Amino acid sequence: MVPPIPQAAWAAPSSTGTLAGSFAPQSNKIYPLANGGDYSLQSADISSTAFVLSSGSATLRVPAGQTVKINDAGSGCSPISLSGSGKLTLIVDGTLVVTGGAGEKGSTSVTDAAKGYAGISVPSGTNLVIKGTGSLTANGGHAGDGGDANIATNGGAGGGGGAGAGIGGDGGVGGRRAAGNGGVGVSAGSISIYETVKVFAYGGAGGAGGTSDHSNISSGQPGSGGGGGYPAAGIGGGGAGGGAGDAGSGAGGFSGGMAEITSGASKPVRRASDGLAHPEAPFRQGTWWMNPGNGYFQAGAANEVEYRLIGGGGAHCYIPDSPAGANTLVSGHGGQSGAGGIVYRANTATLTVVNGSYKTASKAWGSNPTPIYAQSGYDLALLRTAGVTNVNARTKSALESELGTKGKSSSIKATALAGVGSGAGYTESSNGSFTIQKVPE
Repeated sequence: MVPPIPQAAWAAPSSTGTLAGSFAPQSNKIYPLANGGDYSLQSADISSTAFVLSSGSATLRVPAGQTVKINDAGSGCSPISLSGSGKLTLIVDGTLVVTGGAGEKGSTSVTDAAKGYAGISVPSGTNLVIKGTGSLTANGGHAGDGGDANIATNGGAGGGGGAGAGIGGDGGVGGRRAAGNGGVGVSAGSISIYETVKVFAYGGAGGAGGTSDHSNISSGQPGSGGGGGYPAAGIGGGGAGGGAGDAGSGAGGFSGGMAEITSGASKPVRRASDGLAHPEAPFRQGTWWMNPGNGYFQAGAANEVEYRLIGGGGAHCYIPDSPAGANTLVSGHGGQSGAGGIVYRANTATLTVVNGSYKTASKAWGSNPTPIYAQSGYDLALLRTAGVTNVNARTKSALESELGTKGKSSSIKATALAGVGSGAGYTESSNGSFTIQKVPE
């Protein structure tokens, strides 16, 4: 497995590379794959490189004895990307390791945070066939963290971009500042794995919620951090983008952003459980002053959060002693995940698939996989209706033991393999289908 790489400023490919029958690819190049093309890659260890098939059919080979590593973690692209109705046959008899670009951290500007990219991008409508006798490792780009708010200048901050699948869909963009909802993750197309190839597919990890700087709270200007982007499936849908913060409520995302509330006057006011006002109370995480937004596993804990929703709903806060309906502050929800697509595997092939990590501080591929609700047959809307506001489980089996039949849905089916199916999001999508074939193609 490739070790995690810190999120860096993007360095997207800047020029078009020349394709040949057999060649060693270079860094900082885009290689458009021609319809009918058949290309063999020689050993290379490169970055900011993208092989792109926009239409038709092509074949890309990594012959026996060759090792190709393409690391686009700091780039705004996937190492291998399909679009339109393209069909790519990837024949791996050697070793191929690909890593998609990371999602962007939310910001305080009114722009979307860029999405994370799949290790191999196979969106809905496209077709990827993987064959061979070698080894393929595909790492999805990690999700972006929520933006940090500076209350002196901008109030709320944007949500982080969602993670890319190891193989499948890209993530969704992060919600824009001022309560924008997170973007939709990309759904996967058709992915077929044949012969004796070994495939290791790791989804990108979830992002942390943003923080809020209260150093200038005396100005009366509140601020709240954005929600973190959601993790992706190992094979399947991309993770949703995180929601953006408003002036005074934590954003909804995989991890909710922090928030601060003022009464609009020169000093904050907090209504405690005793019904009394406590001016200039300490700023502490978990109190009303720095409310977390709702997250994937837990709803916000503060009494003033009216929308107590797991999954990454936007926090809905109000200012005490205000007229009914006045000064209501609502942050953005997380977005919808990408759906799982159609996956086939011959029983001769080896498949290891792991969702992106739920540990936002340590984004190591293949570690601490997120138990995505839809992959276990749960519907987030039904869980909310059932009053579920806290989930302790962090594995698929523990999730099923904890929730039982609560929130089970006839329309969302568990897949035959954990890590295959829908990405994570505030709203989750179909897992598509997963079939193990008894004989090779």
